[in-house]
Amino acid sequence: MAVGSRHPIPMTVAQWGVVDASTDNEIDGVVVAGDPTGIVALATSIREDAWDQILHSKGRQDWPPQDQEIVVSLTLTQWSLAHAIVDRWAQVAEEVGDTENADTTRRVRDRIQDAMAQVPGWIQTRDSFLDTDAVHDYRDPGPDPSAMPAVDTHEIMLDPRGQVPSTATDAATSKKQGPF
Repeated sequence: MAVGSRHPIPMTVAQWGVVDASTDNEIDGVVVAGDPTGIVALATSIREDAWDQILHSKGRQDWPPQDQEIVVSLTLTQWSLAHAIVDRWAQVAEEVGDTENADTTRRVRDRIQDAMAQVPGWIQTRDSFLDTDAVHDYRDPGPDPSAMPAVDTHEIMLDPRGQVPSTATDAATSKKQGPF
């Protein structure tokens, strides 16, 4: 198929809702971070293309019923990013203990994978978006413990993780004794 060819995937409105919501979450995250990976335009095109197919081309104002079968046709690149985004948000749901949402999201991810498996270039394009360092790592990594001072403001010596040692009962027993 030519570059830019569309690949239809049948799914329910509820399944598309998982892709749409995950993509919306991803867009929000990367916009806040300044779009360091340059995916906002592509992610936005995923949502808008589907809206055009599901809503606007049918003259609808509202989404069809959740169990209604639809067909969403996106490009290889769009499906690859959608797959990676859904994969990431399944992981996030799992991390926060929302196993039901994680399972549902994984089923949608697998639906995309199964539908696209025979498309030439799928594996390579998909894998380029599954590189989380390149696509999804826009979260603040937090403080670097190695850059933290070895003594807090009360001159209590801190352990290597920047924590007050459990044996420190007061500042007098934990004062810094010379250079580290």
